[in-house]
Amino acid sequence: VAKVHRGLGSLMDLQKLSIIEADSQVLKELMKLRQLRKLGI
Repeated sequence: VAKVHRGLGSLMDLQKLSIIEADSQVLKELMKLRQLRKLGI
């Protein structure tokens, strides 16, 4: 499990993100990832 830091939303072309710890701030950042196809939380 990896911790995700602020600024994740700037990775606009990210398509896969697996096994992360997410708080409410990270979830807000995830909403910016328009190309994200696979997510594991």
